[in-house]
Amino acid sequence: GWWYVTGGKVQFGYTGVANYANDYGWWYINGGKVDFSKNSVEQNDYGWWYVLGGKVDFSYTGVANYANDYGWWYLSGGKVDFSYTGLGKNSYGLWYAKGGQVDFSRNEKKSGWSIVNGQVKDSPDTTITYNMEPMVDNNSYSGRLFVGDSRVIQMYRYNDYQYYDQASFVTVGGGGYSGSSSSINSSDRLSTMETCTRESIEYTGGCDVYIFATPNEFNDSNSSYTIPVQRVMSVAEQAKTWTASFNGKTVAPTVYVVELIASKGVTVSGYNSYLRSMAADIGVQTISISDCLAGSNGGYTSGNLHFNTTTTGNIWSKLLS
Repeated sequence: GWWYVTGGKVQFGYTGVANYANDYGWWYINGGKVDFSKNSVEQNDYGWWYVLGGKVDFSYTGVANYANDYGWWYLSGGKVDFSYTGLGKNSYGLWYAKGGQVDFSRNEKKSGWSIVNGQVKDSPDTTITYNMEPMVDNNSYSGRLFVGDSRVIQMYRYNDYQYYDQASFVTVGGGGYSGSSSSINSSDRLSTMETCTRESIEYTGGCDVYIFATPNEFNDSNSSYTIPVQRVMSVAEQAKTWTASFNGKTVAPTVYVVELIASKGVTVSGYNSYLRSMAADIGVQTISISDCLAGSNGGYTSGNLHFNTTTTGNIWSKLLS
């Protein structure tokens, strides 16, 4: 067999992941001997590790397929990530983890899906299409609100809802900012945005409101972007007034307008120039996400309108930083 040796002596009293590797990796030891049958999450001096066939699997990220005596765990690079709170997948489904451990007591009703005893249920197809229903998901403890169209729904669904609780969402697939009942800024959705913002301030002391410009109602080539930009900025101006009290002080949200990226190959320089000018006039900030385009097809899916997974992940990274 294979044995755990320190100081030239086999350690028959040692059980756990070896603190020293050999040329083939790190191994789980039982009574001083490598246990090639071990599948679990086990400990050494450097942390808790995912063991498959007796060997630490440094390539694994997700919820372990095998539990230990303390529960199921979320792993990053084969190691338990005690800082992780969110969703993770294993062979048995998609699970909610808190502090790195699957929380089987978690029950939560979300927009079109739910978490039941820690497991995601009724999860819709995460494939992005052009025809998606309006969606609202209030996660007020996040301190953020994302407002927009189907690209923002992509962000919600990104990587099996990895960041679903990092913002509240008010979205309409294919929607614009016309103010009609079917638009992103219909009266009822504006009311929901206001509620999400005020609750975030009350719970966390602040709220960053991100209003995403949409390609659904403009044509840059014939300069017909003036009214669409004004509509976006009208929402931003209203959002500035959604104040709430925190620790006895009135707190206003920080409002950002996310500049437009149109379909692949379409120029939107005029739109964004006018948007930046209006933003300066009313005192809100703009954010460009053009530097987030990456991966296959220039950062887009095959339809050349929605963003690919790499781009969507880059947008999350930028807005969370």
